[in-house]
Amino acid sequence: MKKWIAGIGAVALVGAGAAAAVVVGSDTTVERVVDGDTVDVSTWSGTKRVRLLNINAPELAHDGAPEECLAQEAKDRLEELLPAGTTVTLEYDVDRQDRYGRELAGVFVGDDFVNEQIVSEGFAHAVVFEPNRKFYDRILAAEAGPRADRKGVFGVEPGCLVGAAPDQATPVDDAEVYTGCRAYGGNYSLNNVDDKGRRYAKIDCDTKKQIG
Repeated sequence: MKKWIAGIGAVALVGAGAAAAVVVGSDTTVERVVDGDTVDVSTWSGTKRVRLLNINAPELAHDGAPEECLAQEAKDRLEELLPAGTTVTLEYDVDRQDRYGRELAGVFVGDDFVNEQIVSEGFAHAVVFEPNRKFYDRILAAEAGPRADRKGVFGVEPGCLVGAAPDQATPVDDAEVYTGCRAYGGNYSLNNVDDKGRRYAKIDCDTKKQIG
């Protein structure tokens, strides 16, 4: 159970040291859902944009890039989980913001962990960008069911992009684990094989150019 410090905008430290923090939920409410893994919240200090930590949902169309499969469905589901006015608690890891100034947090409604729930339903997948791996193991376990059932983002047709947005730090990327963006079809050379035996290309998440 989390313990709070009384007072407007108070923060309680949890875990080892001051790296992890919990922002009091009593004055933090949802203003709107931006997409399947991003929300705007109202706090005592103003509106903050929050990127749900250790998950990645399909991208809506933006800056000339096409909409990814299930992007609208992921947003719709997050709106069901976090309707405007919902009181939330934000729990942080080591890096509290990304390069765009968004908060990086686990989002809780009471005891319900929203990051985990949307992954468990197949609308997003687990991703880790160091040093923020606070919830990664828990969320990775949550995606086991939809991954096995080829549900949601794990069952899209070839050509749909199921990757990770590069907005939290440097991604893990070695011979065994790749959490950057992937393309499973199109005009790419499919040089890699995922754990389901599907071939894919490693691509730059911003430019969509192949990098491996």
